[in-house]
Amino acid sequence: MRNSRVPSRPLDCTIRVWQSAQAGFAVLLKSENQDGTAPWTQSTDITVRYNRIRNVGSGFNIAANGGYNAAVPAARMAIYDNTIDNLGLAPNLGQGIPLQILGSTYDILVAHNAFSNAGNQAISFDNGVTTRTAIHSNVIPSGGYGVKGSNQGTGNTTINYYMPNGVFAYDVMVGGDCGAYPATTTCPGSIPSSPGLGYDGRTIGPDMAKINSATNGVIVGP
Repeated sequence: MRNSRVPSRPLDCTIRVWQSAQAGFAVLLKSENQDGTAPWTQSTDITVRYNRIRNVGSGFNIAANGGYNAAVPAARMAIYDNTIDNLGLAPNLGQGIPLQILGSTYDILVAHNAFSNAGNQAISFDNGVTTRTAIHSNVIPSGGYGVKGSNQGTGNTTINYYMPNGVFAYDVMVGGDCGAYPATTTCPGSIPSSPGLGYDGRTIGPDMAKINSATNGVIVGP
């Protein structure tokens, strides 16, 4: 899509998305010039908010250019105020990664989301450095390796390499080692009922009143 401005359509999803021929991410946002004939292809200016997502292999995957052909890198995306539950659990198997960012993306915001669990990693980075990325005020279980990028260590080493001069602040890394993260990170043993205030002064995690209002009356699948 080019210069897309996708209208907000909140979901209350109990869809089945699992790792098979694909990696099993519930939401995949990327620029893709599939046939190599449209190098101007781009996915930009997209907001994902006020959703409930359940029973999926992994959560969100943002890729600058997911294919082999030239395209304009994905940019200006905001993912906030969502709840995502049951990642990578049977029968919807997958790596259980809440968030993955691939390639040289620009202006990405991930804030005030809550994930119930994580498998392989909490956040995965690969294929390039992101520019002007902000990840704050989320509840993210650490999983096996926490915030981890290829060829980098867990936590600050990955954050400093893959999102230099970005914002990683006031996230609740459940079960993580806070010695590996910025000082504003908290690492409780379980998801807290009162996570405190986030980077922007709002309570950490999603605005459940707005999610409930937006998804009121939405038909939930089996």
